[in-house]
Amino acid sequence: MNLDINSDTSLIRASLPMRAGLLTLRDATEQDADAFVEYWTDSPASYLEVLGVDTTRLGDAQQIRERFLRNMPSSETLGQSTVIYSLYLNDMLIGYSNINRYDAQENYAHLHTYRKALRQAVGQGPKAQTTGGGVGACLIGLCIAHYLEKFDVERLVIQTRTRNKLINRALDLYLPASKTCYFEKPDGLSAPGEFHVRFAYKGQHHFYQERAQALATQKDATETKHSHQRSV
Repeated sequence: MNLDINSDTSLIRASLPMRAGLLTLRDATEQDADAFVEYWTDSPASYLEVLGVDTTRLGDAQQIRERFLRNMPSSETLGQSTVIYSLYLNDMLIGYSNINRYDAQENYAHLHTYRKALRQAVGQGPKAQTTGGGVGACLIGLCIAHYLEKFDVERLVIQTRTRNKLINRALDLYLPASKTCYFEKPDGLSAPGEFHVRFAYKGQHHFYQERAQALATQKDATETKHSHQRSV
């Protein structure tokens, strides 16, 4: 989905310039629903297996659309238990992020990039894969910083499947896993399994903003995997 970036600035909640272009976190709107539905209905089974999605709970296309529409930001965002945001690179929708809020300590952040759209947004050249990975790493900091700063949460939990190497490698650029354990009932629509767990805390949003800004200037974020890390 393309968008006139100049006409929708009121939707932007956070932004980050990087080598690939301008990343923005925006209020999700109804026009973003098609890409969300396509992502969950058209992704191959092998990809959903890596994510560890419980497909029996995912629902059909209409149910997926209704879930998206139900969780779009309202005028009372702080009163919503789940809020979904759209992620853009320049004028192209490349993914979404959401926060599930339960109490001061139990709040879960989720992030998914639309692979086809991301490849198109960064181009099909020889450096496209590296740039795409850099975009994902920068999005992590952009989203976590927003949730810590704008929502009344003491702690944010990042729960990732251990076999999802890409997201875990990107998260390692910010902080190491605090623990690894089996969850019978993980957050969201995930099936039971083994997860890495990381925690981000209230007052740390500046760290995530600054780390994302630093990564945004680098040619390959994965080159700095073991530098500038901070434990939480």
